[in-house]
Amino acid sequence: PMLDNLTQALKYDPHNKEALFGMGNYYYMLGNYTDALYYFTHARLYALDHPEILYNIGICLNGLGEFEKSASIFYALLHSDTYALLARRQLRDHAIRNQDWKHALTMNDATHIWWYDSDIRNKKIAIRIEGCAGDYFQALRYIKHLHTAGAQVIVAAPPHLHAILSCCPFIDHMLTRQEIIDRAFDEVYFIDIQTLSICFKTISSTFTHDMPCIMPDRSLVQKWHPIIHTNTTFNIGICWHSSLLTPFKDIPPFSSKRTIPLRYLMQLSEIPGIKLYSLQQHNGLEELVCNPDKNRITLFEESFDKEHGSFMDTAAVMQSLDLIITVDTSIAHLAGCIGVPVWVMLPYAAEHRWFHDIDYA
Repeated sequence: PMLDNLTQALKYDPHNKEALFGMGNYYYMLGNYTDALYYFTHARLYALDHPEILYNIGICLNGLGEFEKSASIFYALLHSDTYALLARRQLRDHAIRNQDWKHALTMNDATHIWWYDSDIRNKKIAIRIEGCAGDYFQALRYIKHLHTAGAQVIVAAPPHLHAILSCCPFIDHMLTRQEIIDRAFDEVYFIDIQTLSICFKTISSTFTHDMPCIMPDRSLVQKWHPIIHTNTTFNIGICWHSSLLTPFKDIPPFSSKRTIPLRYLMQLSEIPGIKLYSLQQHNGLEELVCNPDKNRITLFEESFDKEHGSFMDTAAVMQSLDLIITVDTSIAHLAGCIGVPVWVMLPYAAEHRWFHDIDYA
């Protein structure tokens, strides 16, 4: 196992910078930023100002909520040949966290801001999204603005998300990435989601729920509504586990700081009049097996989100729930797109998109 090998290496040579660096990476993947920072800092003693070690120290400081200290590390790396671009991205995200949009625009890749303050009517704009389903859902609020401004919006998305994204009335064309490359568009402009966030200055007053970004399939809503509303209980959908994975087999499943144990949320079922529904899929379901109160949470059938497409049943169910309580994962962003009540459980040092030290999102 990785930990045993690193421990033996450090026992033989406590000054082994490769082993110190490896141990730092191990604890970083666990989400243990305190121990990761300890090992990265000691590795730096024997590797001086090695840019990769410096960068990882900055990332750990971010994870601990030491945002200003991490920013000073990234500013120092702007002079690095290998880490300058990554450092700029971290500083851009730091500015977004503080809602310093002018500085965020300065730190953003200049090639992505061709359209800033320009007339985009009738222009074909392809949205480039790097990430998982939640990132696509988050992008829809910006797509709504582009569509309203008169742009023809093209979204390059993986096939398994086409069904749920087709429920967005603001997408004009939905293709795979290869199809965008193969098609002979006269002119297509590519924009990434971070640039949209900066240029639209994402604040609470910018976005309203006057029209949701996703309209769940009506037939599926009609299917699930009577099943959920069979009584007068207050119905809550819960999601407790992020799908963030690590490439290492010997790192436990609770490696993400965005995940909490199910037992904490199960306490809600003890409140009279509360009924819980699981919106959790894939990772995290194993906790139900050993939970003595598992009968207090309702699970959906095996075909859920499979027969009609990913998130299709989830979106329909959300419209019949009274509240959704979730960790920072795709369920949170989907609920926001639909415009249903949602409480998001964030760690103190949350991702920059949630800003810092505020009570709205």
